[in-house]
Amino acid sequence: MNLKEILQNSIIIDEELFEVSIKIELKREYYLTLKAYLKLIGGKYNSSGKKFCFLTNPKPFINNYIETEIMPKKNPTAFFPTPKNLVDDMFRIANFDYFDDEFQKNLKILEPSAGVGGISDSIRKITPYSTLDIVEILDINQEVLKKKGYDPICMDFMEYNKDYIIKYDYIFMNPPYQGTTYIKHIKHAFKMLKDNGTLCAIIPSSFISNKDKLSNWMYEKATQLGNIYHNQEGSFKEQGTNVETCIVHLDKSTIKWKLNEYQECKNFFTWQVWISLYTNSNFYSYLEKLKYSDDIKEHIKTKILKELDNYKKEYSYFSYEFIDDYVEKMFEYWCYINDREELLKDNTEVVKDISVISELDRNKQMFKQMAKCIYEAIEDNTFNGKKITYKTSSKKYNTSTSYFGSQSCFEADEAYNNNEYNGYMISAKRKNNMSDFVGIEITQRMYTQNAPFELVKNSEVLITKETLDEILFSANNDVIKLANLLKDYYDNNNKLNKYLKINENNNALDIKSIYNIEQLNTFASGLLF
Repeated sequence: MNLKEILQNSIIIDEELFEVSIKIELKREYYLTLKAYLKLIGGKYNSSGKKFCFLTNPKPFINNYIETEIMPKKNPTAFFPTPKNLVDDMFRIANFDYFDDEFQKNLKILEPSAGVGGISDSIRKITPYSTLDIVEILDINQEVLKKKGYDPICMDFMEYNKDYIIKYDYIFMNPPYQGTTYIKHIKHAFKMLKDNGTLCAIIPSSFISNKDKLSNWMYEKATQLGNIYHNQEGSFKEQGTNVETCIVHLDKSTIKWKLNEYQECKNFFTWQVWISLYTNSNFYSYLEKLKYSDDIKEHIKTKILKELDNYKKEYSYFSYEFIDDYVEKMFEYWCYINDREELLKDNTEVVKDISVISELDRNKQMFKQMAKCIYEAIEDNTFNGKKITYKTSSKKYNTSTSYFGSQSCFEADEAYNNNEYNGYMISAKRKNNMSDFVGIEITQRMYTQNAPFELVKNSEVLITKETLDEILFSANNDVIKLANLLKDYYDNNNKLNKYLKINENNNALDIKSIYNIEQLNTFASGLLF
């Protein structure tokens, strides 16, 4: 018997369990022929059940061979089917979850190198009315896609849409992993995105440490337009590879605002690195001890690059493209802490700038404390109100041991009177007699004897359980990221700043009689007096 006859007469296909069993006893030579073929199309032998198990329905592959007798090549493009949990992760990261029917009709989505449609199947469930283009090069995969009801573009993705006339709202991809081929595919796909388009790709994480031109391009795009999310080790083990992978999220719409001036820094990227290095005791000590020389900026640059490389090991990623801006910012700070403002063109601006950053750092410390409190509550399973303890080695920051329902997160600086300081209270929000956890509430407190109640009330911000889950997922177990995300959400949803602006413009609120506007703005910023 040849392979075609063996497949026609000797096996039983279970399309629900994705299994193939042998229904008759075969001669050893026939069995080895069958075994080699089933392994070639992704089957793994289960000795206990005496069956070959697959990750997808093997029947279309088998029928295709019976009809054409064309033997597939062994993984010619490093194709590994996408695990369902990683597809779900991509969609969650891209906020690709629900669109009304009318909106779907205007969506244009692409899956390059579609394989057997693992990603496209999930896209179709969420957006059945969108335009979905899928590209696939392998004949055997094309046949599977057609039998699923797709109309695949049968060609090499690198040859598709080379003039970039067709533009997409979303691109989801699991490109070939050979060498740096996956980056070439992403670079090609990126040019097909609309100006507000989003791309998510599951790729090897080797580009993070590699120094070649393509890897640098991929790293800079990931750090400027989105983020890098590491997948669990062994995510593709069942698919036959142990390569470490990550999900790269690129949101093309974010670059415009990130390049604008941000928090007294040249742009968002400078501010991001500034805050990270400013709170880095190792870097701060270095700047304090650094002596002036003609090449001082080169020394600072070398130190910054070293610290950014260290952050990579902790899964914190920053763009290297703006290194000169980072150096200028740190040189300004060096001048300030070493009383050498005469080296700068505009001394007054530097002093103002440093003052703002110092206050931002205090604010950040409070939110960092909140983030640690939340992670401890999760680790100890104490969101249900059991007692939690937070310890710190710093003498400047005081936290109470209490229930999560009233966990204090404030700064008690020794330089200030403990009866007059400003901070935050984080508490668990509950319903149904306090039994059901619905989210966390952040409230700003002014610890003075006559703090105006309306200020405290208008500073309250509720982060629902669903939103908190999204924030925790984005933070990826990074305390600093969680602190920043909590602060961003609080700032964007806090009514207090809006009321203060109204008060300044048309005196709509008569609260200036209690505190002057400078003090009120200080309160709104969560800073000490």
